[in-house]
Amino acid sequence: MGKIIIHIGLPKTATTSLQIDFFPKLNKKDINYIGINQPREGNNNALFLQFMKSINTGKEIEVTRSLLEKRLIKGENILLSEEMLVVSDINKTWKEKLFNLSDIINSLNYCLIVTVREPVSAMFSYYVGYYQLEYKNINKSFNEIVFEEERMEIFHYNKFFTYMFSLFNENRIEIEKFENITSNDFRKLAQILNVNLTSIAKLELKNHNSRNRNESYILQGYNVNLGDFLVKKIKRVNIYKYLPKSLLHFLFFRIFSSINKVNISKEEKIKKPNERGFHLIKERLYNETKFLNDRYNIDYISNIHKKS
Repeated sequence: MGKIIIHIGLPKTATTSLQIDFFPKLNKKDINYIGINQPREGNNNALFLQFMKSINTGKEIEVTRSLLEKRLIKGENILLSEEMLVVSDINKTWKEKLFNLSDIINSLNYCLIVTVREPVSAMFSYYVGYYQLEYKNINKSFNEIVFEEERMEIFHYNKFFTYMFSLFNENRIEIEKFENITSNDFRKLAQILNVNLTSIAKLELKNHNSRNRNESYILQGYNVNLGDFLVKKIKRVNIYKYLPKSLLHFLFFRIFSSINKVNISKEEKIKKPNERGFHLIKERLYNETKFLNDRYNIDYISNIHKKS
């Protein structure tokens, strides 16, 4: 009987780097990596797409489980990596997605890999990644979002793993540190995956992060649709007063339709909390983070005093 191994992130723990530079290089005879393939817009394995359909909708659970089981019965080891399994979106919360995951795999031979990182740095990186879409136009600071935003709960480690243990066998959950991965120490991952890394000629993770940093802010790169960008600029200068409707119609429906497939790169300037601000958050998260130290001997609480 084969095994399905699922890396669920967490986000901002080198997941994209693993999906580009590590998992696809593994010998398929040992373990077959079926996705996600980066970039996300590219081609992905049909079984992976079916799997994520069931996760995101709660539908066709039995179909997905049956497809996996048939492969495992043949002795195939399957590897899947997708941080969206724990990312809340408009359709499902992270808890609902994990519930659907448990419904799919609990009767199978499975292992879950969770990669973790010092929580405040992980949450700020996560905040920066979603800033343009989610946080730019809301009147909340990063400090408020950390403790009020449901999306951030996955980095409240005691809460997150307590929920995980309610759904999955604790002995089938493996933890690895972001810091090991980014230093190209893959020994723990190789042990979990039961693979021999000496057969891979060159194994080194690259940084796939587009951010520029200084002491007080981060410049986050993102793409914007050129058509949308031009429409916003036109609205800003109120050009409607000066052009006839026939010309505007031509611009919007002829010219803009031809450039809607073009993306341009922009940067967003995002203010960083100072060191004192970060430390205060760490203090408030002390009990949540202490869980990793108590259960897995992963220490992210050194030099932090418990917040009374």
